[in-house]
Parts: sequence; C-alpha cells; structure tokens
Amino acid sequence: ITSIAWAPDDSRRLFVTRQTGAIYIVQWGSNPAGPHPVFATIPETHGWSEAGLLGIAFDPGFISNQYVYVFVTRRSTPYRAQILRFTAQGNVGTNMTVIVDGLPSDGDTHNGGGISFGPDGKLYWGIGDTRNVNREGRDLDLTSLRCKIGRANSDGTVPNDNFHNAGSG
Repeated sequence: ITSIAWAPDDSRRLFVTRQTGAIYIVQWGSNPAGPHPVFATIPETHGWSEAGLLGIAFDPGFISNQYVYVFVTRRSTPYRAQILRFTAQGNVGTNMTVIVDGLPSDGDTHNGGGISFGPDGKLYWGIGDTRNVNREGRDLDLTSLRCKIGRANSDGTVPNDNFHNAGSG
C-alpha cells in the first residue's frame, strides 16, 4: 500500500493504492482481508523500489464531478512520472486522462509522489530528486522540476499566478 484516502462523500469508501498500479476500494464494514473491488489498474506502471503508483487525491468538486487523481511513475524511454485523472462511476474508474505529463523520473528512487488539493482549489504534488546520487543540488536549480512542489489547475494547466510560470506547472 502506498496511499489511502477516504472518498469525500457519504459512501464510506476507502481508496487504497498499490505500488504496482492498482487502486482498490475498501468499503466500511467489509472484511478488511478482502477481496475488494478494483477501481482501476494503470498500465505500464513502474512499480519498483521508490516508484510506481504513489499518491491519490480527490477533486474538491468530487461529489459533482467524481474526479480522482493519482501520481504514478510509468515505464517509457525515459521513465516519467504523470498525474492521471479518473472519473468514478460507482466503484469503477473510467476515462483515464493524463493531466500532467513528463514529470522527471529516473525510474527507481526518490520519485516523490505526494498529491493533494490545496485550500485554493489547485492541485499540488511533490517531486523528489529522482535518484540524484551525485548530489547535484537540483533543489536550487529553477530550470528543473526535481526537488520541487508542483501546482496546477485541476485540468493540468498552469495557473497564471504560479511563482515561476514557465508553462510546466
């Protein structure tokens, strides 16, 4: 288990993420040992070491739009982290949509993955130094998204009032 979050409605559903790319639902009062409905499975998830499906958040308007967001490291060349959005139709996640793409990842370690909505209604996520074994100081490099907190509108666009609005969130 890499992350858990209660659905912000009266359904008493706990969404549970697995590093390997699966999102399960545990219904309040059900047997905690399972089996539990699979909300979604994300293809091409790089679920190894400190990578994979790492975070989950609910849209502030979840009750009306049913949007669920996740932070995931995906296999590609090179590896990349993404923020995906699903639409909950009951206990099934549909319409998987890439909201933020191309977030830095070297694959295995220091990927970050925390994701949440702030009081301003914006989507926030944390990126680690992503395997910065050379201690290159990417935290001070404003041209790199590594070691940063990202902020975007819920559709993935960059807010006009972002401190360094370079079009990358």
